[in-house]
Amino acid sequence: MLEPPTSHVQFDVTLDEVVDVHHRMLRESKIASSWRRKGRVAAAAITGVILFLSIQLLPDTVTATSLFGAAVGFLVVYRIYPADHERRLRRRLRRLLTERLGEVQSVHCEVELRPRGARVRQAAVEVTFDWGDLRTIEDTPDGIEYLFKSGIVLVRSRAFASQAARDQFLAQSRALAHQAST
Repeated sequence: MLEPPTSHVQFDVTLDEVVDVHHRMLRESKIASSWRRKGRVAAAAITGVILFLSIQLLPDTVTATSLFGAAVGFLVVYRIYPADHERRLRRRLRRLLTERLGEVQSVHCEVELRPRGARVRQAAVEVTFDWGDLRTIEDTPDGIEYLFKSGIVLVRSRAFASQAARDQFLAQSRALAHQAST
């Protein structure tokens, strides 16, 4: 038998907001960060090598000129890679989520605070994140963000009828998380 929720909110999220939450989860991942770093260095190195070889093919080219061109190419790509990576990642996440959810305008989301954990229902999936697995609770302008070992829950600010309701939900979250850790 399920224990009754201590608090419950529901709200709709757009596909872009679902992409945003998945993107936040990837930002928190050490493995995804290593993919980003490796991709950045690889793209910059490949650009440097291509520029070096291309400049070497020009007649009367000095090796120092090729090395300088390769270094400039490496640095330019190394510098612009993060912004380009973020743009491509968001586009790929959007395509993946569209494949999974279909061409939806919004997805209904419900979050219940229970003594055992935060219970989330979204897109015909129900998951309970145990308070014992909670890493942080962040009060952000977007909403209340819960970072668990296995995922992120973001309760959007618009889910609350008032600032007082939001503050109460946050206080209850912190109290339940504290009880679970003692």
